[in-house]
Amino acid sequence: MESNFTDIFAGLKPQKPLFYSWPVGIRFELGIDDEIVVEGSDEAYFAQATDRAYKLFSHVFGDEDDISIIYQRFSDGRQKIRKKNFIFQQISSVDNCRVAYEDVRDIYELYYKSHCWKRVTISGLKTKDVNHRNILLSLVHTDCSTRKPRIDGECYFLNHTKSIALNLYDDRG
Repeated sequence: MESNFTDIFAGLKPQKPLFYSWPVGIRFELGIDDEIVVEGSDEAYFAQATDRAYKLFSHVFGDEDDISIIYQRFSDGRQKIRKKNFIFQQISSVDNCRVAYEDVRDIYELYYKSHCWKRVTISGLKTKDVNHRNILLSLVHTDCSTRKPRIDGECYFLNHTKSIALNLYDDRG
């Protein structure tokens, strides 16, 4: 039976850097050591970072594991996360999972009352239901606007079977 986010991950706020928010955290370098990448300039960096992300994910997530995905992005209050979003397109059957939307104002610093983070939590998934390779690839591309696919925002994979959260992000800046 699948647990939900608040049971296993009670008190964990999905925000960067996630490993500071939990009693145990492991941080992995995905890119080439000491390599500075100018937007879209280094194929070797992106190939290695993507390969490392795939390997890390496959070691932590089994095909039959119960998972959830949290996707969130900054909004001026008007932009919404719709089912046409890239994340939803990577799920084999969105109709069979639970989807919860919320506006979040208690992470990061917000300057205006209308600003918030739009968050969607998609649960009731098995790892095999998600094209995680496309999501990981898009996360590796996030800070390089010329590379596609690319995600605007943050994405967290929660493995309820193994009580592990994975957040892939770029900290080169």
